[in-house]
Amino acid sequence: MKQYTSIMALAVRALLGKVLAVTAATAAIQLAVFRLIPEQVSSLYNLQRESWTAPLAALGLTAVLVLLALHGGPLSGVRTSYTLRRLPVSEQTVTILWAVVYLGFLLLFWAAEVGVVLLQQHWTALLYPSQVPAFQRFSDNYSTPFFHGLLPLYDWPRYLCNAIWLIALAWNATAFSYQHRRGRLPGGGILVLILGLLFFVMGETTSGMVVSILFTFVMVMVTLWSFFSLREEEAGDA
Repeated sequence: MKQYTSIMALAVRALLGKVLAVTAATAAIQLAVFRLIPEQVSSLYNLQRESWTAPLAALGLTAVLVLLALHGGPLSGVRTSYTLRRLPVSEQTVTILWAVVYLGFLLLFWAAEVGVVLLQQHWTALLYPSQVPAFQRFSDNYSTPFFHGLLPLYDWPRYLCNAIWLIALAWNATAFSYQHRRGRLPGGGILVLILGLLFFVMGETTSGMVVSILFTFVMVMVTLWSFFSLREEEAGDA
């Protein structure tokens, strides 16, 4: 068990500060832009849309995914190949353990975005109490696809989709560096990362439910294909 935690610690030490910096910068910019919006608003939805909260979150998530995907690859500046050869476990095991760490980083970013949304609601209540009453703040937040995705409330299927999406992103980010170390372009991983970004920004509405289901299905299939391909490759190298 100690060797597993040591392997996970390698990724944590290399990425924690960078991910925290990107997450904090994204949240700070979102909140700063939100406070600069004029007071002539009719709903929290209009405030969030005019403040570009969702696109800014997508940019922050893109930066986090780039950091995760490049870690351990030739472009990360880390002598990973030498380090991995010295580890007493297979590279497949390292990839799985790093995917768990990456999942934690994505949950951290997710939690920060939820905090941004809740703080925006609090500020709206303080700044515009007459224009945006409490019940309207709640309904506006729930009807906005991006914020509905962050806070599904009683939409339990959405929690399942979110879990699938986060796991798929975490795995394909670490699988990206695995393939990159072998001089290959991981097209499937890139596809999942793009779909994940779209899924994050678009959220889910009734009209977009079919698209969300399709995105989720493709992400699951590509992730499973990547996982079993890696297993077969490791078995062939053994």
